[in-house]
Amino acid sequence: MASDDNPLIKALPPAVDYLSYLTILEYNLTLEQLPLLHDILQDTTLTANIGWDLVHLLLPLLPESQSCLQDVARLGNPREVILKVTELLEALNAPDGNTVEDDEKNEDQVGGRDSQERPDEEDASLTVPKHVGDSTAREGPSR
Repeated sequence: MASDDNPLIKALPPAVDYLSYLTILEYNLTLEQLPLLHDILQDTTLTANIGWDLVHLLLPLLPESQSCLQDVARLGNPREVILKVTELLEALNAPDGNTVEDDEKNEDQVGGRDSQERPDEEDASLTVPKHVGDSTAREGPSR
């Protein structure tokens, strides 16, 4: 590996926690650092803990970051890596620039549908029938 003066080497866990190391990577990762990062990512414990969060840092550096992305895919936590990749792909496919999470938030604010377009017939299905909760409507076997 490279010199011990490199921040990517000096800050390796256990010198700092994984979250802090991700922050250091975010601020220091350049195209020139990618070969060093490739070597660092051979540590399976480190890659399993931080790999999923490197994906968004490595994508803009493609094609040079391909070997690092392959390390993350091979050695990272598979479930977390797949979720992160899926999230980033969904963000790319959003036609209005919003992410899927933004669209879900907007739907929640509006109630999931436009009540102006579908009057009373759908609203009727949301009302509670009168017999539910009405103590006078109970008919059961007399004792």
